[in-house]
Amino acid sequence: MTAIAEKRQKDALELYYDLLTLKEPPMRILFLIARQCNLLLQAKAMKNKGLSNKEIASGLGVPPFAVNKYLNQASRFKASVLRQALVKCVEAEEAVKTGRMNDVMSVEILIVSVFEG
Repeated sequence: MTAIAEKRQKDALELYYDLLTLKEPPMRILFLIARQCNLLLQAKAMKNKGLSNKEIASGLGVPPFAVNKYLNQASRFKASVLRQALVKCVEAEEAVKTGRMNDVMSVEILIVSVFEG
């Protein structure tokens, strides 16, 4: 997920294919991408409200040492981009569940379209 958050699209795709080789379900990977986007968006919003790192950790339900990582990654995106990424995650899941697209390709397109370097 770090490669995605750091906009390293090529690395993200390579890691995605590695996870697929290890039989990791694409829908689980999609869930993790959506979770990461949500955490980054929330961290960014809390920081903009002036909350301390300790308060952000509590609000996100993550260890305090992880907050700096999330804030660093969140700083690479505008809030609108993170919101749009969440929408695209939902759309990708819907496309799979309705049979319009297979799960592997859905996540691949998500990585390519949303997290361009």
